[in-house]
Amino acid sequence: SSVTGVQTCALPISSLTTGKIALRDKHMYETLESDKFPEISFRLTSPITSDAAASLKPGDEVKVVANGVWTMHGVSKDISIPMKVKVLKDAGNPILIRAKFDLNDPDFGIPQYTYLGLTTEDTSTITLNLQMHTP
Repeated sequence: SSVTGVQTCALPISSLTTGKIALRDKHMYETLESDKFPEISFRLTSPITSDAAASLKPGDEVKVVANGVWTMHGVSKDISIPMKVKVLKDAGNPILIRAKFDLNDPDFGIPQYTYLGLTTEDTSTITLNLQMHTP
């Protein structure tokens, strides 16, 4: 079984949060230069496949890898994102896609940010939680 539907997903920088305080979010938007680069996108370059996905039942989960191009801060890079796909037991059995991975900020031209003597690291941890519904 494979997923080939939506091949590009784009998110506005303004929808991202650090999970902390508003000031930290503001600093993130400044570092990512959200006025010049307002979106982050991921474009699939090959189908997401899994032999186990065809037989998933509510409550089941399978690990897959999404290969594609991540674009951030005006730079595009080929990446592979390990994901967990789970069929929820809710009405209509929506699908939950979860991923957590690291990106090297300098690869995307993102500088370190310093504020009150604290400096960001060169690695950003990206956490995705997407819920999909079939039409």
